[in-house]
Amino acid sequence: AVMEKERHNPEYAFLYDLHSPAHAYYRWRLYSLLQGDSLRSWRIAPFVMISGSGRWIPPPMTSELLASRRTAAQTGGGGLRKERDRPLSDTQRD
Repeated sequence: AVMEKERHNPEYAFLYDLHSPAHAYYRWRLYSLLQGDSLRSWRIAPFVMISGSGRWIPPPMTSELLASRRTAAQTGGGGLRKERDRPLSDTQRD
């Protein structure tokens, strides 16, 4: 539906570029949501999306990922250096 509607929209060109990181993210995110994951919490175990294909490895849910989504103003300019790679707590994911 989206692909047909936005076929000529350059902002959606990643939908047709099978080698684009944005295309891979879109496919994973859509599959993840359809499996019951949320935008803030998802399964991190590798999985097979299509029978006979390779395993997909979801992005980690770490404080580094959270920090990368914050601006310098939100982090006070310093970031979360001490807490990187530590799993997010339930409240951080929600």
